[in-house]
Amino acid sequence: MGDKTAYTKTFEVSLAKLSADTVDLSKLCLKAYSPDKKEFKLDTVDDALTSGYLKEGKPVKGIAVFSSENDAVFKAALVKISDECK
Repeated sequence: MGDKTAYTKTFEVSLAKLSADTVDLSKLCLKAYSPDKKEFKLDTVDDALTSGYLKEGKPVKGIAVFSSENDAVFKAALVKISDECK
């Protein structure tokens, strides 16, 4: 909009429970990283990836879109789930 430009990269994400711990998706967030460890902010995400509880044997899938003010986001190659959400 106006003079602002945004670059985005979309990932299809699948989350599965690997431990016996309860996983509350509302307390976690997704982050994208490039090979040089640059972190990109989440722009848009399917509700299935951010709400409810992850249950054993019931993976959830959805789309996560990350954005940047420059084309560096195109180098993002890894999406991680984290409890360090700001």
